[in-house]
Amino acid sequence: MSGLKCNCVCPSCGSPLIARKGQRNRHHFAHYHKQECPHALESMLHYLAKQILLAESYIQLPPISLPRQQKPLYPERRFFFEKVRLEKKQDGFVPDLILEKGSHSLLVKIKVTHEVDRAKLWRIRRSKSFAIEIDARSLFIYASATGSADDLLLRFRELLKEELQGKNWLHHPSFQASTYRLKLQSSKKKIIRRSF
Repeated sequence: MSGLKCNCVCPSCGSPLIARKGQRNRHHFAHYHKQECPHALESMLHYLAKQILLAESYIQLPPISLPRQQKPLYPERRFFFEKVRLEKKQDGFVPDLILEKGSHSLLVKIKVTHEVDRAKLWRIRRSKSFAIEIDARSLFIYASATGSADDLLLRFRELLKEELQGKNWLHHPSFQASTYRLKLQSSKKKIIRRSF
């Protein structure tokens, strides 16, 4: 349906949207009252990324590497999940999604314009939870630049699930433990001084 018949509203400001399906321009939505909503793109990508992961059963995770190490601590892998919880408070912060399989859970933060700040990052690390940040904006821009408008959502969905670029670990308990062990080992090395 086009026009106001779609009964769509902006997820950011709640204003009515018009579905525009013209012959020359890409199909898109616009605010009915012609006022621009400064957070429309952010809200749409944030919402879209969450809805995609709600409908999926796995996500490809990037490898974990230690500084100056050739071999990754953990290689890239697929995390299969059975349950998704939306925006549930956890240890003083609210992740966008919690992907769960059995007793294992992965906290997911969707980044569009703002990355996780220091205070939130500290709370995530203190909770000792597995947590990643997904840069939905960069994935959407890449999807937009690599094909036709007709399959844009399909490409964005595939990138969100499969692509390693745009996904960063906020916290991985094994990485923290290994980093701590390396620091201990380097501090135990004695400096031998020779006098001439």
